Amino acid sequence: QFILEKYQEESAILDPSLTDMVKPLMAGVRKIIAAREMYMQKEQGNASSAYPFQRFISPSLHRMFQVLYNLCKVRGYKRIVRLMPHEVHDVEPTMHLLLSQDQSDYTTWETRYILLLWMSMLVMVPFDLTSIDSSTEAAPSSYAGLIEGLVGLCKHYLGDPGPTRDASSVCLSKLLTRPDMDAKHLTGFLGWANTVVGGTGTAEGGGETFGLVGGGASAASGNNAGASVPGGPGRRVFLSTGVLTTLVMIFKHGHRDRLEGRIPLVAECMHVAAQAMISGRASTLQRKLTMKLSQRV
Repeated sequence: QFILEKYQEESAILDPSLTDMVKPLMAGVRKIIAAREMYMQKEQGNASSAYPFQRFISPSLHRMFQVLYNLCKVRGYKRIVRLMPHEVHDVEPTMHLLLSQDQSDYTTWETRYILLLWMSMLVMVPFDLTSIDSSTEAAPSSYAGLIEGLVGLCKHYLGDPGPTRDASSVCLSKLLTRPDMDAKHLTGFLGWANTVVGGTGTAEGGGETFGLVGGGASAASGNNAGASVPGGPGRRVFLSTGVLTTLVMIFKHGHRDRLEGRIPLVAECMHVAAQAMISGRASTLQRKLTMKLSQRV
């Protein structure tokens, strides 16, 4: 980290060496993931193993992700993510590893950050994602399939107070702007974004109500009470910022013809946001989104 930060001002100097740094790191990551997948397949053959996504902790894996995060911080994630492998057989194992992370462990946030960035590249594979989803009826009810699971997970991380929120926005925007996501998932997300900004939506996996407008948290019941990021009602600021960031990216990367029909939904979202007391980054994101909408119109 100390060595890499010396290149912060002139990060382009690293470009000739980036491949030589990222390639062995990702090879190590894939090796650990492959070993875990083999172990989980063996465990699933055991009748006593009912849940395939129990928590997975690997200090060596996390250290590799820390190095990759520092490369992203110095050179920019766009440069680094292009050097990550993006083969179709990496999609499910990476998703499984992401599902097995302890969302409340904030000492390993770099792992989730890099996994989400990697998924943002993997979801762009030129195949129908449902065709590579191996989930079966034997899968636990909490795992709703590859696409639903990833959308739900990204929604949750949009409320993260750290860089994981930005990685989640990147991943979700790349997924939702795929041509085969229009019919259901994109429209559903835009509707959910309205409720979040309006203060009536809930974070995925949690029982609290978050938004830029409206009161504090509604009562959380059962295990959902511990599913949200510590901070209670303050989390709504992070979630709303994450939602607006994602909307900006969707209208930046999405195809014009496919997004024009969704403009009324987003316009409604921006109308609600404009009436809220938005400050800081959320206000900047609102202006960016308004600019993107005007360009689309």
